[in-house]
Amino acid sequence: MKKLIAIILGIGALIAIGLGVALSLKSKEIKAHLEQTLNESFEKIVTNDNLLKSWEPFVCEGLITVSCYSKKIILGEEEIFTLYNAGFDIHSIDNNSLQASFKIKDIKWNPIETTKEAELELVNLISSSIPQKLECDVALKRNDDKLSENIQCNMKASNASYELNSKETYQHSTFNTQNMAKILENFYLKAILATDNDADDTYNDAKYAFDTFMLKAQNKGEFSKDMYKLYEVQSKIQEMPYGQEGFAQYAKNINTLALITASFVLGDVYHDEMITFGNALESYLTGQTHELGIHLSHQENKELKFKTLEDFAQSSNFSHLSDDYTLTILSK
Repeated sequence: MKKLIAIILGIGALIAIGLGVALSLKSKEIKAHLEQTLNESFEKIVTNDNLLKSWEPFVCEGLITVSCYSKKIILGEEEIFTLYNAGFDIHSIDNNSLQASFKIKDIKWNPIETTKEAELELVNLISSSIPQKLECDVALKRNDDKLSENIQCNMKASNASYELNSKETYQHSTFNTQNMAKILENFYLKAILATDNDADDTYNDAKYAFDTFMLKAQNKGEFSKDMYKLYEVQSKIQEMPYGQEGFAQYAKNINTLALITASFVLGDVYHDEMITFGNALESYLTGQTHELGIHLSHQENKELKFKTLEDFAQSSNFSHLSDDYTLTILSK
């Protein structure tokens, strides 16, 4: 459960690994401290978690803007993803705020090798939709016992681009007495490195709420062409006929599957919106539209409700979302 909570904490956690007590150090010591803290922390992750297979040591450079990057990070026991030149740039940090960016300059998907031509073609088509680079701007701001987190991410694949924006707030009594560096060290860092045997439960009662969440995909027509090729290859493997009518039915079947999945997960919550999403997905797959996404925003006339991180992670009841949040389907 603590690992799931760490995921909820988001990209700020990786940045926090390196920042720790940066504000308490002299400038000339910061880069050495960042390198040491990053590499020691990644060593712990390799030891305790199968998520990270290996990495090349982080190197920190710069004066006004400090940048820390690893040339190569391998994820998963099966080495499914390789991240090249991954790290962050610290643009500014003071007692109450942080401005930084997180980047992965090249992402390689390493699927299981196959010698079958059809399977290889499937792999290539799927890989064309997987992001090849990522860049996120991260802004943290402390105000009394609250810490706001604003993240804006852009990801690029060969046939599409993706955008993610979120505005979240964490609440804990200790934020009143801690500067930004201590919050990063004690809150983010300990959460991402925590194991089930850790005895430090300081932040078990930390609360969480989000104001907005937006995720959308865009393309210039390449995506639907690749989807048709994917449908064609799958049809050949199954020795089934294929054509434009069949592809239209293929997209409609995905629409139906998406609606069934949404109903299973959400129940009756956002039912009409999910029907709209399924239809928008179908149009996106067939190339009638070139943008697809969701935007969940807190209603202005409602009070922002905070939940403990564990309650939020475990909650399977989404009715509280529909009461306080408006879901908009993005399609054009």
